[in-house]
Amino acid sequence: MPILTPLTAQEFQELLDQYHLGIYQSHQHFAQALSNTIYKVKTSTHNVIIKLFEHEEKDTINFQIKIMSALEKKGLSPKLYLTKAKKVITHF
Repeated sequence: MPILTPLTAQEFQELLDQYHLGIYQSHQHFAQALSNTIYKVKTSTHNVIIKLFEHEEKDTINFQIKIMSALEKKGLSPKLYLTKAKKVITHF
C-alpha cells in the first residue's frame, strides 16, 4: 500500500514530542498495511511502530486499542505508549 500520509522528519518529531520516546532518528514505511499508514520509527531511546489511522471510525480505533491492551497484558502484544497527557492515541 502506498504511503497515505507521508511525514517529514520535523512532523515525526512533533508527533514524538507528545510522548516520552526520545528524538527522531529515522523511519521505515511498512507497505503491507491495508488501509492505514504504518511506520517503524527509530528514536534516540526507542524503536516504535506508529500507526496512522486513515479512515477508521473512532469506535473501530477504540476497539483495536482495547484488543491490543488486552493482548499486551498477556504478553502477546507490544507495549502501547501513553502520551504525556496519559492518552493512548493522539490526533495529528
